[in-house]
Amino acid sequence: MTDPEFADATYIEPLDRDTVAAIIAREKPDALLPTVGGQTALNLAVALDEAGVLAAHGVETLGAPVRAVKLGEDRLLFKQAMQEVGVGVLKSGLAKSLDEARALARPFGYPVVIRPSFTLGGPVAASRSTSTTSRRSSSAASPSRRFTRSSSRSRSSGGRNLSSR
Repeated sequence: MTDPEFADATYIEPLDRDTVAAIIAREKPDALLPTVGGQTALNLAVALDEAGVLAAHGVETLGAPVRAVKLGEDRLLFKQAMQEVGVGVLKSGLAKSLDEARALARPFGYPVVIRPSFTLGGPVAASRSTSTTSRRSSSAASPSRRFTRSSSRSRSSGGRNLSSR
């Protein structure tokens, strides 16, 4: 995408909302492709949309609308969407602090999966001690500083065990 045959301009700038908003204001693109560029591109598209930058400049998103990005990345929104259509999901909860995370893990038992919101993946905490490290790295990786804990043992709908033991 930086090939001069295809790109009108190439920028070497910080990848943050304000810098990209200034480039959008200057370049007036018709569309943004948030699905190319990994997590950074997805997070920027959401931030630009929430700040009203995309609407103010008439910029469309290609590949995935921002609503779809949010739905796929926000653990709570995704869980709610799955429950609305009757898909069983793992027992989980949202935490914003280490104390909240520990309280959530108690009824699940270990191992638990710790996933930051608005990032792909997440570590497995096999015990309370590894849970602290996993929670800290997950929270630091999440732009929203939120993360979920999921039991690896069973779905909330009482379905089959999904763990790979």
